Amino acid sequence: YGTDGGAHSFLRFIEGDATALPFPDRSFDLVWTQHVAANIADRPKLYREAARVLKPGGRFVMHDIFEGPGGALLLPVPWASGPRMSFLRPAAAIA
Repeated sequence: YGTDGGAHSFLRFIEGDATALPFPDRSFDLVWTQHVAANIADRPKLYREAARVLKPGGRFVMHDIFEGPGGALLLPVPWASGPRMSFLRPAAAIA
């Protein structure tokens, strides 16, 4: 932790399982995922955990990669070396 007032002085990074977060219910005003869901097979569990740790009125923000109309994925890709690590879904699947 820094003391110069920069972001690192008040941020803490915790590694864990996005489908079993180590936080109490209603802990956060915001849950943000970035390039996470492409690696999670059990999407409903991911979204339930995000909802569980959000405070009432909190926001869930995600930025992710979705399957497009371009045909089969050509592996490896930045998030997966093989098909057992990639769980892309069409964008319409989250609506």
